[in-house]
Amino acid sequence: MTSAIRFDEAHGFAFGPFILKPTRQLLLRDGAPVPLGGRALDLLTALVERPGELVEKRELMARAWPDTNVEDGNLKVNIATLRRALRHDTEENGYIATVTGRGYRFVTPVHRLPGATSAACTAASPRTANNLPEAIQMVGRARQIATARTAIDQGRLLSVIGPGGAGKSALALALARELVAETGNAAHRVDLSALDPADAPSAVHTAIASALGLDAGTTSPSALADGLRGRGTLLILDNCEPAVDAVAITVDSLLAAAPALRIVATSREPLCARGERILRLGGLDLPPECPGLSADEALRSGAVELFVDRAGDLTRPFRLNDDEAPEVARLCRMLDGLPLAIELAAMQLAAFGVRQLRLLLESGMEQLGGFRSDAPRQRSLRSCIDWSYRLLSERERFLLRRLSGHPDSFTLALACRTGMDAGMVESAVIDDLSALVAKSMVEAQTGPRATRYRLPHTVRAYGLARSAETGRKDETWPNPAGGAFPGMAAADARRKRCCIGLAATA
Repeated sequence: MTSAIRFDEAHGFAFGPFILKPTRQLLLRDGAPVPLGGRALDLLTALVERPGELVEKRELMARAWPDTNVEDGNLKVNIATLRRALRHDTEENGYIATVTGRGYRFVTPVHRLPGATSAACTAASPRTANNLPEAIQMVGRARQIATARTAIDQGRLLSVIGPGGAGKSALALALARELVAETGNAAHRVDLSALDPADAPSAVHTAIASALGLDAGTTSPSALADGLRGRGTLLILDNCEPAVDAVAITVDSLLAAAPALRIVATSREPLCARGERILRLGGLDLPPECPGLSADEALRSGAVELFVDRAGDLTRPFRLNDDEAPEVARLCRMLDGLPLAIELAAMQLAAFGVRQLRLLLESGMEQLGGFRSDAPRQRSLRSCIDWSYRLLSERERFLLRRLSGHPDSFTLALACRTGMDAGMVESAVIDDLSALVAKSMVEAQTGPRATRYRLPHTVRAYGLARSAETGRKDETWPNPAGGAFPGMAAADARRKRCCIGLAATA
């Protein structure tokens, strides 16, 4: 085995745009500190000391948790945190490779930095007041941020719910920055997107402890509550949907153990936790459908304002004219006003122009690719909806594909007929339609006489594409009695608790 660089000899390591200072527990990217917990930094140091070598799981766990017996889940969560922190203009796993069943390998060239520390290192603190990422300029969300502020001031748990690409995380972070600026308290974000539906609350506890830089043993609700004291009273639990049941249990216990704690959760479905206040976030405001729409009229909507803001660049700013305004308005309506979809479309404007881009999107959404530095689920509109689709049960996916054949809104009776014609029983259709509404895949529109349902244009296009991929346009459900799937029992019970008032409030 190649001898490792001794930990106490290393002044620092350089790789890509990063500099790691192990003795200072500090990672810099282009001179700016990267917020990471102590355990994650210990793991990174262990990998960077031996570039190109396999570092076995037991070695990594002994390095990061020398006096504590921990499960593999702790290591998995911290490696996922490292990969997100190291993501630059490369694939998310471009620095750390997984050797299945054995451990991990640091696959990027590493240069040892002997000598003095830089001015940036001297000035930086290894523990920042919060771990919030850089601010994202938000367009068209002032009213929703104000509503969220009122809700979190009046309660202790706010869930920002909506479809993929609606900007839930961005809104939660904007709210957190506003509170930090006004109160001086810290706020901490915990990304839960790497969790699994089968994970227990202990995995959520581990993710929170890692984000806060706490020891691995600090995973009980009371210990986490102790760790949160003095760090501020706002915790952002981001992307809760992969393990929403475990998150709900954790939130209940944390709020009971820490009376001053406030939590903002983002998810595509409610947590159904005690005291939860829900802000449903849909698309941005859309321009009216009227002939002769002018550029000034179109720009009064948040959706068109965002498209124009993102469409240009520093050398060629995009200016909307009256001729293009109706086309841009139609495009934004086609994309349901979803900020992610609009931003992805705006990136394609230079290649196609407004009219050609709109025509391309009418035939499919595959052109909507994104930034390479984004999380994989946000690099295209397809991958964004894919992530939500994979979290559905098999029966919910089946019903979604069947309902995507309806170009307009439909009633509950028509949804039941659609499902029953495909071999489902009525009670299963009703349960799954309720679940699809709760999970932001189907919209419920309450009218004076009845509630109607519709699939957003983006979801309908996705559902039609998935139906085409099956090669069976008239597929039928193979188990008319409904059919249970692993893990559905707890989720169904929680959903029924949560959605009792769905028809009246959706």
